[in-house]
Amino acid sequence: MINLTYDEQDRVIAVDTHGTWRAGVNGAEAGFAMPAAPQVGMVYFQEHARASEALDVGEILSLEGQIEGPLSSYEKVLAVFETSQIEPDLREVNFYAEGVGLVRVWEGIDAQKVQSRGCVCPDQTRLERQSGAGGS
Repeated sequence: MINLTYDEQDRVIAVDTHGTWRAGVNGAEAGFAMPAAPQVGMVYFQEHARASEALDVGEILSLEGQIEGPLSSYEKVLAVFETSQIEPDLREVNFYAEGVGLVRVWEGIDAQKVQSRGCVCPDQTRLERQSGAGGS
């Protein structure tokens, strides 16, 4: 991953490669940007490179969410709870709409408010995890 910093004229003024890694180098393993067939409750590594301080984990919370945005509303939104073993207080939920991609991010979720069956997000909305196909 490369982070770019832009100035007021949208010119790149800094490049940061801290935390970049390559699978197979220094024990790093491939991660998944998004599973091909996500299932509620699935937990997967997005980044898996301890030596590069990249251990991000995603958990599929929902496949049937709805998001209202300023320009559109989305059905069947996939919600992914993301955290990092390197930064244990990092908590966010990313929402993806089919055919669009990322449509919303809830950041700064209080780690103490993450429950086994859901979480309270920054706007005080309670996001409930759906039961998996097995009724769990």
